[in-house]
Amino acid sequence: PLLRYAECSNQILKIDLNFMQLPLNLENTVENLMLRNYLLRQILIISNKKNSRNNSMLFQTILNFLGITLDKCKSKERFIKKKSILKSKIEKLLEFWKKEDLFENFTLEKNGYQLRSIIISPKKIFKAKNNKKFASTSDTSTDTKETQESI
Repeated sequence: PLLRYAECSNQILKIDLNFMQLPLNLENTVENLMLRNYLLRQILIISNKKNSRNNSMLFQTILNFLGITLDKCKSKERFIKKKSILKSKIEKLLEFWKKEDLFENFTLEKNGYQLRSIIISPKKIFKAKNNKKFASTSDTSTDTKETQESI
């Protein structure tokens, strides 16, 4: 009954399996998969016209989600390097999805030299290409089964 209700009220995120792939220049690590899932979920929520959410994602929120903190990195230099690597990974993922036509464009908003937020320009209408298989954004495997996730 709960799944049926979620389907009827459009609370199920469906996404083309192509978007679940990582770009070739990113390794298939737990951190990268968590980053991919988080960004995909946020982009899909931003792209949904029924949501009143703004189009930006704060970089600090992404750091918090991945558990990247100054305390865990043990030195300021290591924390800065980790943030720089994460920024690079985010850019690679977003460029990959932009080429795959998931959204129109993205902008990295900076505060001085530091990344502050990511602004997504969603497509006018989001539809999956060619009715291909869909995958859940919470699925960390590369399994090709058809799955769905409710919000």
